[in-house]
Amino acid sequence: MGVCSIDTVDLVKAKAVAQDVLDYLGYLHPAKGSYCVGDCPSLTNMTDQAQNHITTITASCRVCALGAMLLSYIRKYNHLTVDNITNFAGDVDVSRMLIVDFLEPIFGGAQLNLIEDAFEGWPDHPKTAVFCAEHPDPTERLRAIMDNIIQNEGVFKL
Repeated sequence: MGVCSIDTVDLVKAKAVAQDVLDYLGYLHPAKGSYCVGDCPSLTNMTDQAQNHITTITASCRVCALGAMLLSYIRKYNHLTVDNITNFAGDVDVSRMLIVDFLEPIFGGAQLNLIEDAFEGWPDHPKTAVFCAEHPDPTERLRAIMDNIIQNEGVFKL
């Protein structure tokens, strides 16, 4: 998928996803370096909707900002099957490509990159490493990103 302009994204859904991340923040395990990774042995029916298992997935997986947003997308919009989010061993292991496929129409590619850079502390944008340093705890950093999205009407701004 190509990069969406701010005019073609869905700011209402962006705010809804951000709010959902905040609503479930106490159940998430934010961590740098993994989109959404975890061991969920109960995920055996590959054709089942991932939403039916979202509580187990949320409790079992480490997530970055984009992974947390994808879990909220699954919780709210339910367009993925268990097979979409698991690897050959049956573990949850979400790729960036999958996240982009589902979240880019809502947030846009540039926003996804900025959110990821801010969470991970990558220096791709002049202010992302500073943002990460200002919020050293991954949970609080995730909260700050989602609060920012909501306060800016669906757009993450540094």
